[in-house]
Amino acid sequence: LYQELGESRSEVENADYERKKIDDLRKRISDAESSPHHLEL
Repeated sequence: LYQELGESRSEVENADYERKKIDDLRKRISDAESSPHHLEL
């Protein structure tokens, strides 16, 4: 039982980490797009 709880907790932490990573990526992309150095390719 304890092992199952540990696994589900790490899955939740994993999903949380993925969400933060995606949020950070989106922020970086929007920062880059609003940067004067950004050129349309």
